[in-house]
Amino acid sequence: MAKKIIKEEVILLENTNNLIDRNFDEIIADGFNRYAKYIIQDRALPELKDGLKPVQRRILFAMYKLGLKPNSQFKKSARTVGDVLGKYHPHGDSSIYEALIRMAQDWKNNITLIEVHGNKGSIDDDPAAAMRYTEARLSMYGETMLDDIDKKIYPFIPNFDDTETEPTILSTLLPNLLINGATGIAAGYATSIPTFNIKELLTSIIETIKHPRISLDEILAIMPGPDFPTGGILLNYNEIKKVFTNGDGKFIIRSNYFVQKADKKQKDKIIITDVPYETIKSDIIKQIEELRVENKLPGILSCIDATDKNGIAIELELENSNVDVQKIMNFLYKKTKLQTNFSANMMVINNRKPIKVGVLQYIKLYIEYAIETVIRVQQYLLKEDEDRFEVVQGLIKAISVLDEIIAIIRKSKDKADSINNLMQRFQFSFKQAEAIVLLRLYRLSNTDIIALQKEEQDLNNSILQHKNIIDNRKEQEKYLINQLKEFINKFGYERRSKIIFKDVNVNVSTSEKDLLVSKNVNVVISNYNQAKFVSKVDLDINKFNQVNFKQEDDYIKFFVNSDI
Repeated sequence: MAKKIIKEEVILLENTNNLIDRNFDEIIADGFNRYAKYIIQDRALPELKDGLKPVQRRILFAMYKLGLKPNSQFKKSARTVGDVLGKYHPHGDSSIYEALIRMAQDWKNNITLIEVHGNKGSIDDDPAAAMRYTEARLSMYGETMLDDIDKKIYPFIPNFDDTETEPTILSTLLPNLLINGATGIAAGYATSIPTFNIKELLTSIIETIKHPRISLDEILAIMPGPDFPTGGILLNYNEIKKVFTNGDGKFIIRSNYFVQKADKKQKDKIIITDVPYETIKSDIIKQIEELRVENKLPGILSCIDATDKNGIAIELELENSNVDVQKIMNFLYKKTKLQTNFSANMMVINNRKPIKVGVLQYIKLYIEYAIETVIRVQQYLLKEDEDRFEVVQGLIKAISVLDEIIAIIRKSKDKADSINNLMQRFQFSFKQAEAIVLLRLYRLSNTDIIALQKEEQDLNNSILQHKNIIDNRKEQEKYLINQLKEFINKFGYERRSKIIFKDVNVNVSTSEKDLLVSKNVNVVISNYNQAKFVSKVDLDINKFNQVNFKQEDDYIKFFVNSDI
């Protein structure tokens, strides 16, 4: 009986239409390949043209559609997240909110794309408040990223359920990829793009437009290297050069510091004024404090976080003025995250394919994209002006035969009949006839012919200007340069990161013994033969009770003053 049941089951499987006759390994490989392609193209890597990952682009576009502009009121972040989740990005609200908050954090972006009211986290890795508490809107920079989005000069595609459309890229002239950098991990690919100073970057692009054969050294003279929002000192300049040529390189970021001299009542202090990019300040303070408590950092009495609205300040109080500050800092660079490595790997999506680009190659690719964007915008504006020019010419002609037009419209059956009759009688184009029919009678009769003639002349000049830009590469470049100069005036700021061009030995061997300084102490021997070094204790017999021993009945047998 059992054999019969097994036989029937086999026959049933053989007749199933969903039976897949393929090797299991092939099925898994095919599925993973499609998944990998998706996360590479549409999840983890930024687009070269606008420098955004899909989730970032969708957030900015959704905020634009909600009217969350820099001059508008803030709206709850949950509103934006809900729109993005429901319309464009069905991958969980937490990932959307994290991406939104990151675009608002000024210690991770050179120029933030979003403004947030409320707790947006901190450089100490404190989490942001829940999306129901915070409010968000586009920053001026974020709004500029969406310039010309309504013109749809680049393709819009259906969303995941075909109920909405979304942009494939933003038609921006801002080279956001290098301004704010990017990080991401896909299947088989990872990207780590450092941030650059917008003023230096745009100036480099302008010079490349003017001088296409510009050399690496000439670019480095303008933009010597990355510029991080948290500042810092950049070392290993040969590796920084590789970022410009190959798109990868491993350079070093160190914290800045200075020594604050104090009066007689206080101690000198080392003030650390920044932390390396993508490090957590509270973790660094914890590392320093652990070294101090474990007596591995002689010469430092305390470590205090004095950060306030004026900036980062980590105060290290020195034991005395004899402490070698340089040795202290070399030791801390070696033992804590006051010094970190940044491994650049500039992997991006270009024409739906992952490629690695150096800074020089990116600038050239950006210029071609920007020129194409300029042409497309001008073509759109040209079409708009030509359509309006045609209508204005029709209105000017209509004013001279206004009474006859009114009579024709009255005798016509409907709107379509009116348009056809006007086209037949006066040889109006369809657009002209439609504009006349749709215009209210009082507006048609009160239209100023002089104003129309002036508009006609202005439109004619504008059309000629658009055509000149479209047909002339030099005019396209001139237009782009003017736009980039406007961006410099609008968003430019001074460099934050300092670059050391000469070779610096970062492997200086500094140990705890090197940090020891001479001290005047009291060597105390107790009755139970316990030895102690006691500093700052007077030899006055009345103050001997300040020395604590393990046994309560123990007492000082003898002592001697010594330098160690």
